[in-house]
Amino acid sequence: LQNGTNHYYAKLRQAYARALQQYAKFNMRISWHYFEKLKADAVARTLAAAEKASDALIVILFEDPDVIAMVRDLSRRLPVVTLASDLPHSGRLRYVGADAILEGRTAGGLVGQLLGKAGGDVVIIQGLTQLHEHAEREAGFRGTLRQHYPECRIVECYQSFETDDGGRVIGGLLDRYPDLRAIYNMSIGSGSIVQTLKKRKRAEDMVI
Repeated sequence: LQNGTNHYYAKLRQAYARALQQYAKFNMRISWHYFEKLKADAVARTLAAAEKASDALIVILFEDPDVIAMVRDLSRRLPVVTLASDLPHSGRLRYVGADAILEGRTAGGLVGQLLGKAGGDVVIIQGLTQLHEHAEREAGFRGTLRQHYPECRIVECYQSFETDDGGRVIGGLLDRYPDLRAIYNMSIGSGSIVQTLKKRKRAEDMVI
């Protein structure tokens, strides 16, 4: 996984702890391995350490030719499952997660309906464009707005690198796009986004 400070990953650890109790009869043990930088060499070091300590791997990784090659190589020696964000051509055993394109389409439909016929400016906040899950969500979101709600204009797609600074990000976006009417945040930081909107007195007229 990417660093252990992400709120989603903290919740994931709690869920796995419960799963270990529920399936104690299978004598499973889980170790956690994190890469601190969104670079292939950092992932390579983490995967190498994880392989030495494990009989199988569950990974959340970003799409990169070197990363996919590493996973393909690992999958020849032990089961690899991708979680939350898929690596479709990596040789992984299974993908566990939602249909990200459908998620994006659903979000697009909600934004379009809530903005109504007038439409307006919309921004997308992604965690990382190389995450397959985020790229598919964006594709589904854009496709729905383009097909059904052409009055909704995507003015920017911002990449947060999964850092919890949504308030600062949205503050800059509001400066650039004062007529902004909707935010599709697929990263962390929603709480700080709402706080910034309240401070700017925009919370009541913004779709998130």
